[in-house]
Amino acid sequence: MELDKKLMNIEQERNINKAIQYLEEDKNKNLNTYLRVIFLLLDFLVDSQYTQEEHNFISLKIKDLFEEAKTKYFNESEFLFFSGMMIYIAEWYFGIKTLDDAKTMLNKAMQCEPNNIVYKWGYYCIPDQRPEINTEIKFSISKQILESETLIQWIKNRGLLGDYLIGIIQGTYDASRLFI
Repeated sequence: MELDKKLMNIEQERNINKAIQYLEEDKNKNLNTYLRVIFLLLDFLVDSQYTQEEHNFISLKIKDLFEEAKTKYFNESEFLFFSGMMIYIAEWYFGIKTLDDAKTMLNKAMQCEPNNIVYKWGYYCIPDQRPEINTEIKFSISKQILESETLIQWIKNRGLLGDYLIGIIQGTYDASRLFI
């Protein structure tokens, strides 16, 4: 639990250097930490100001950490889901040329755990975010997730990445509700 608090503080500070250092400690190399640090770096590149040198360093770091995590966790549905979701934000930082790989990852996560409604949400909602496509299923799945304290807590345990996901689910729910 102490490790999660430390990572949570790093995320709140948006301190990418501390995040990288934290992940580089062997005791912290687990799936949750990889996903959270990769997302923090991605969020920094998408929403912050930085020098070209910082951009180059962070973009290479995202790709390296993704490849390292992929080697360890590629057959785990949680890795597939969250990585697939992040790839849709900016696939080039992951060394991916098309979004087909991300869609395949989301599909595989759902196939590995067909009863996981969050993974099902990802499969239907991430690849095509237009609310007029698959409206009823997007609305229904988003509503089920948002009404489940257990699912919300499971998502929130992913720190900043979880907060982002909850925001996207809420946005999907709000947008699809207008089309029903």
